[in-house]
Order: sequence, then structure tokens, then C-alpha cells
Amino acid sequence: MTEHRGQHHAADLQTLAPALPALRHVIAAGRGTAPEGTIPLVRLQRTDPAGFVPARPDPDTAARILVSSGSEAEPKMVAYSHNALAGGRGNFLASLMPDGTPPRCLFLVPLGSAFGSNGTAVTLARHGGTLVLLDHFTPEAALAAVREHEPTHILGVPTMIRMMLEALERTDGPLPTPTALVLGGAPLDEATATAAAEAFGCPVVNLYGSADGVNCHTGLGRSVPSTDRSGVVVGRPDPRVAEIRIADPDTHEPLPDGRIGEIVSRGPMTPLRYVASRTSTPATAPRRAGSGRATSASSTRRGSSTSSGG
Repeated sequence: MTEHRGQHHAADLQTLAPALPALRHVIAAGRGTAPEGTIPLVRLQRTDPAGFVPARPDPDTAARILVSSGSEAEPKMVAYSHNALAGGRGNFLASLMPDGTPPRCLFLVPLGSAFGSNGTAVTLARHGGTLVLLDHFTPEAALAAVREHEPTHILGVPTMIRMMLEALERTDGPLPTPTALVLGGAPLDEATATAAAEAFGCPVVNLYGSADGVNCHTGLGRSVPSTDRSGVVVGRPDPRVAEIRIADPDTHEPLPDGRIGEIVSRGPMTPLRYVASRTSTPATAPRRAGSGRATSASSTRRGSSTSSGG
């Protein structure tokens, strides 16, 4: 962006260009004058589309860097391939599209976050869908976007939904019914899930994932996710996205039910590696072995942002 809420991203990136030898061009979008040395997006839009030749990168090379939450250790940069984003993370969203119709996704979280990585590569590139975005989140703006654009999927964190539910009490009229309300990034309590399912008239999907390549969710089978002694469950891993097992942190052997160990994840959304880190492959996080389900309470305690691709 040329400028967004006081930040001049294009100019900042252009300043860093000498230290980034692989960076060939900085494209400046948005209002204002493009910084010197950058290419205005409007100039590209005025070129002859017939002369456009799309690049054909190796699908297993890096396409995007996500940043881990830092809940287990200091935040790390995680490199994802084209296949892991559009394939693995794309399979996550596909499981929430019952009739295969291209989705219209309202993202309440920034697209630059791990959770938000399901925006461009997944919603647009993989599924040919539509993105509905806010300049910045307020519950009033979010509810207005729901009414105006009638999204099929609303993606955000439970805190945002609680704020929207409070604002909804001060407004009149029902909301359009989405396919799913997809929540992650923080523990989801049963009261919020129940109230949200009633207010939005759709299933509430509890999502757990991490920038390190972990994903599971509760799917569309229930309007409100089930609970156990630890809290609201976050479903079972989908092997089309990532298989998960709980392993001994020293031997890496699978652990029996009830034991605390590491999450070991592998699947189509598995990232390439950490960037500029001594650890070459994404780390695992301590969890309790069980029947293939995790709870939002325990998983958030032990750490990780959601994204997943969840």
C-alpha cells in the first residue's frame, strides 16, 4: 500500500530493496503518489492484458512467509509453498463448502495473519471466491458488511463475535444466514458458541491450528461444537490437510491416551521450513494424547495461533 492508516508500506519496502537481492519490483497500490522507484498499480492496470504472460513457478517453492504466534517460544517465520497454501489450506476451506459453490468470505482478521492466509491463496486462487474486507474491525462495521454482502463464511476470533453479539442487541432485523461462522485464535466458550449459532443461524466451527502446520476443526455437522471436561472441542484432524499424532518429545514414539507430549503434524499443508532460524523444520508443541480430539482450552494454553488452514 502507498499509505494505510499512517503507515507507508511501499516506501518502507523500497528502502529495504538493496538488502533483498531477489526483490525485483515494489508495486504501490492505493491512494496517493507512488514512492520513487516503485511501480504504481494503476500503470499495470492500463497495460494491454493480451500481452500478459503468467509466471509458472515451481509449486513446491516458497510462496509466502507466515509468522508463528510465539506462545511456545519466540515468534518464527515459517515458509509455505504454493501447494501447501492452495492445496493443504485450500482443502481446509473446501471441507466447509458443502455444495462446492465459490465462497464469499468475510475476514474479520488481517490477511497478513496466519488465519488470514486463507484469504488470497485459498479463497481467491484455489476456490475462485470473493473476499469481503474491513478497513479495520469494529462490531458495527462487521455487522454492516454481513448485511450488505451476505458472506457465506465469516472468519474471526471469539472476542470479535462476542462484540458483534453485543452490538446486535442494539440493532433491529435478522442477519443473512451464512454457511458457517469459523472461529479460532483464542478459546471458544460454550455460551459464545451457542449465542452465535442462534444469532447467525448457522453452524459455529471451532478451529485450532498454527503457523507451524497444524489444523483441525469441528466441521459443519453440528450447529454448536460439543464439549468435554476441558472445554469446547476443536474437532478431529483431516488427513487431506494435516495428520496429527501425540508423541514422546524425546523418542518421537506415539503416546497412549492421557499422556502429555508433542503434536507431530504432517500433511498437504505442511510448511517448508523455518526462515532464518537454527531450527530447520517446524517445531511441535506439548499436548495431551487422546481420542484424536483436542479442546480449545488445553490447546490455547499450550500455545499457538490459529490459522491453520486452518
